[in-house]
Amino acid sequence: MTSHQVEESSQIDLDEKRRAALAEIDNAKFGWFHIRTIVVTGVGFFTDAYDLFAINFVTAMLGYVYYSSAKNTLPTNLELGIKISAQCGTFVGQLLFGWLGDLWGRKRMYGIELMIMIIATLGSALSAESFAVSVSGVLILWRVILGVGIGGDYPMSAVISSEFANRKRRGAMIGAVFAMQGFATDIAVVLGKKKQEDREIIEEGENIPDVEAPKHSWQDFKEYFGKWENGKILLGTSLSWFLLDIAFYGIGLNNSIILTNIGYAKSSDPFKSLWNISIGNILIAVLGTVPGYWFTVFLVDVWGRKPIQFMGFGVLTVLFLILGVAYKKILDTSTALFIVIFALCQFFQNFGPNTTTFIIPGEVFPTRYRSTGHGISAASGKLGAIISQVGFLRLKDIGGKDAYVDKVIIIFAPIMFLGVLTTFLIPETKDRSLEDLSNEKQVGFVSTKRKSSTNEKKV
Repeated sequence: MTSHQVEESSQIDLDEKRRAALAEIDNAKFGWFHIRTIVVTGVGFFTDAYDLFAINFVTAMLGYVYYSSAKNTLPTNLELGIKISAQCGTFVGQLLFGWLGDLWGRKRMYGIELMIMIIATLGSALSAESFAVSVSGVLILWRVILGVGIGGDYPMSAVISSEFANRKRRGAMIGAVFAMQGFATDIAVVLGKKKQEDREIIEEGENIPDVEAPKHSWQDFKEYFGKWENGKILLGTSLSWFLLDIAFYGIGLNNSIILTNIGYAKSSDPFKSLWNISIGNILIAVLGTVPGYWFTVFLVDVWGRKPIQFMGFGVLTVLFLILGVAYKKILDTSTALFIVIFALCQFFQNFGPNTTTFIIPGEVFPTRYRSTGHGISAASGKLGAIISQVGFLRLKDIGGKDAYVDKVIIIFAPIMFLGVLTTFLIPETKDRSLEDLSNEKQVGFVSTKRKSSTNEKKV
């Protein structure tokens, strides 16, 4: 057999093995391994959501404890600093860990970001006054570090779930991770290797085939995403997430303000006020947030990602317009009606773009940039959250305390409509393999190169 024939045979063998291995993952029956993956990666999102949104109650508590002489309310600048500190850290973590996940591997970086979250959460809980720095300063520092860990959890959990899911239920698995609440155990990713059959023995002086494939590099990144068919997808996932998070975090991090206006915090007793805020948040979660997540989980692989995202952005455009325009009238007429409309906003955020913007970036990019692409998309969303939070707290008190909240909600409506438009840039990923979605030729993707044997090098 000539060296050229050996090279052709090796290439065919490599392609067949790669297709067989990928097909085995794509067509695997849903089982315990998939459940374990959902639980383990999903536990990160339970802690993420708790750490990010518990700050609503923390700022209220800090107001009662440290600012009783100022109407039990934190100064606006201090409240803003505490609320966006974790968002700023998350922005950094999403970009950093997205890149490192492709460079050093998913499993290693997943462990590191979880350790950062554990340490920073403990540090936040132990924050206290000292002669050198205030409790707020300590808390802000730890929440920036916490945000870095939370940011790393976004690309790691999504990509791990995506790459070990079967094609039929990949969307539901990633969606379930995003909606997961509970506890988890360690994960061990076991990669099997197929036994090489009919291996040829190549005599000394002959050339030995070696394997090479496209590698993660800045030059390759520019070449891949420099093509419009690839670049528009990254643009679409990033803009969709950016626009969604403007409304999602603008509302989510200020639920206590909304709930106060509908009577869920009006009390002279601090405990009663905090209790009312808690009950109000539970009502919103039960009526809207939790059902929205699981509607997506059950329908995303049936209906598809794009239809759900289109529908979510479209409905939110209408709901925010209604809620903003009729804000005061609804409050004066019926608290129950206000809660229903507000809960519907939460429902269609989660049965819509809040979940799909997490799922799609975990599917549409090639393996060597899947973590990086997801990190960039998530960081774009976090940038939207930071802008929204700064804008919300700066605008809400124009004309009096919370007097401009309705106008801020109206602003969210056209932003959601822009989300509808950006969804056109994204492909439908339902029932498509990750390799097909990468927009790269798969035949010969893993190729052979020639390297000399030891004896030849000596000559």
